[in-house]
Amino acid sequence: MARMMCVLALKSSEDTARRVARQHLSAAQNGQFQGRIAYGWGRKGEHKGTSTSSFS
Repeated sequence: MARMMCVLALKSSEDTARRVARQHLSAAQNGQFQGRIAYGWGRKGEHKGTSTSSFS
């Protein structure tokens, strides 16, 4: 029984990993940001991808 539970948990983990990897690849191909953006960096508008210290 424990072996069966471990196999099911492994399958679930691998399914999630494939789903997340597919989503990240799709977002990257569409030019979208992924994950959190570091403090001090702009994500939207004309300042997209630049440091907030360069906002004048």
